[in-house]
Amino acid sequence: MKKIIVISILFLSFRPAYAQYNDARLWLSGNIKKSIGTKTSLHFSQGLRLIENYTRVGTVLSDLGIKYRLGEKWRVSAHYRFSKRRNDVEYFRTSHRLYFDLAYKQKLGGKLDFTFRGRYQKQYTDYNRSEGGHTPKNHVRFKTTMEIDLDKRYTPYLAAEIFYQLNNSRLQNKFDNSRYTAGVLYDINKKNQVDVHYMIIRGLNTKNPGRYYVLSLNYFYSF
Repeated sequence: MKKIIVISILFLSFRPAYAQYNDARLWLSGNIKKSIGTKTSLHFSQGLRLIENYTRVGTVLSDLGIKYRLGEKWRVSAHYRFSKRRNDVEYFRTSHRLYFDLAYKQKLGGKLDFTFRGRYQKQYTDYNRSEGGHTPKNHVRFKTTMEIDLDKRYTPYLAAEIFYQLNNSRLQNKFDNSRYTAGVLYDINKKNQVDVHYMIIRGLNTKNPGRYYVLSLNYFYSF
């Protein structure tokens, strides 16, 4: 547990390269959770992401997954995501992503809750439509989250995430993305929840890194 906390602090203090491109973005999503017994749940998410100062559609995505609880502290999940994403020449590229999560949650005393999540993802873009479509882009992602349990309907939190690109035939292993988030979860009632957060995304280890300022609004329904 101590090692996880040390790694998390390193991620929070990681300093990315200076950004050359800035953009304000808006991410919207609707999410449904269906419990199956006491340990398993199905999840579906439909998302829309606007780019260029909220003026244009950048990505449309659908995500389906299953999550399983391993005791009180551990969670594992598997997901498939289908997305359409606009590229630089006004063409929407089709992506298929598989990803797997392992998460650990621990109370740190008082009202602080700490979560560490590791993710492995494999993504194919323009499969059967481009020369490199059969070559996946692989990442390992590490995310830490600190929540403040106020025993109220709302829960503020801070999070940091870093992306590590795995080697394939064209690219070398490297950290290539980081995210820093501040947000709040609000419980409307037992079945409905809203998440609002603000996130800064920064590209790493590239000649022209981007910096994106993202406002994210998410609705969750559980049954």
